[in-house]
Amino acid sequence: FRPYLKRLLLAGLLMAVAAGATAALAYMMEPVLDQIFIERDRSMLVLVPVVVVIITLIKGAASYGQGVLMAFVGQRIIADLQSRIFRHLLYFDLAFFHDNASGSLVSRLTNDVNLMRNAVSNALTGMVKDSLTLLFLVAVMFEKDWRLALIAFVIFPLAVFPIVRIGRRMRKISGSALAELGRFTARLNE
Repeated sequence: FRPYLKRLLLAGLLMAVAAGATAALAYMMEPVLDQIFIERDRSMLVLVPVVVVIITLIKGAASYGQGVLMAFVGQRIIADLQSRIFRHLLYFDLAFFHDNASGSLVSRLTNDVNLMRNAVSNALTGMVKDSLTLLFLVAVMFEKDWRLALIAFVIFPLAVFPIVRIGRRMRKISGSALAELGRFTARLNE
């Protein structure tokens, strides 16, 4: 990550802007409902759509910029990693290649590295952006109604337990699928 730190920091800033825009849209719901539907303020019918469009454009531009930056960084990291792995393979002795199927090595150089690219580009982005969005939305929740927010925080941990169990099972299945893909590629190559 070190050579791409500036791009990653800029992507992080854009993720924060996108998360803030999401929270801003959520924050606007109460005034919109109160002023348009309860107070029947017709001037808000003009102002609200303009503000929503501006916030949505900001969110879209930030999400696009962050997506481009993260895709670039992910591709560069994977290209660097593939080059390092290939240079490393060049110096192994023949016994290593005799003991390891070439298809398995090809699978590691292509499939496993592509999975890492997805992890860098998608998982890292999702983790940072979703965490920031959650943080901003929680702040909006507490600002709007702290009692209701506390009730949600008591119930939320109960929903986490099944999600954690499903995640563990998915990791096991994913590991088995990768091993099978390596065996398949080895057979195909042979």
